[in-house]
Amino acid sequence: LFQEASAMIQSWSRTKVSQARVQGLGPNLSYFLLRFGEGAMRGPDAPLVFVDGVPASLQDQCAARINEDAIRSARLVIQEETQPRQRDMRSERLPGDRGGV
Repeated sequence: LFQEASAMIQSWSRTKVSQARVQGLGPNLSYFLLRFGEGAMRGPDAPLVFVDGVPASLQDQCAARINEDAIRSARLVIQEETQPRQRDMRSERLPGDRGGV
C-alpha cells in the first residue's frame, strides 16, 4: 500500500502531513476547491485522497462527497480566515485617553 501511494507523490520533500482545519472529507475537498480552484486538482500540491487506507481518485471523491453541506462548511472557514480579527477597543486606547471620562 505504501509503495502504491508513494508512486502517486512526485516528491516526498514537498509532502506535509497535518491535522485538517476542516474536518470531514467532503468539507475538506470543498475547502480545497473553493480556496485554490479546480485547476489545482491537477497541480503538484493537489491533495492525495485515501478511502479506508486505499488511494482514491481526487476527482471521483470530489464528485461523490462534495454537497451543499460540505460547501457551506468550507465557506464558513474561508470567511473566518479572510475577515479581519475583531479588535478589543479597550486595549487600543491612546496614551492620555481616559475612556470618555
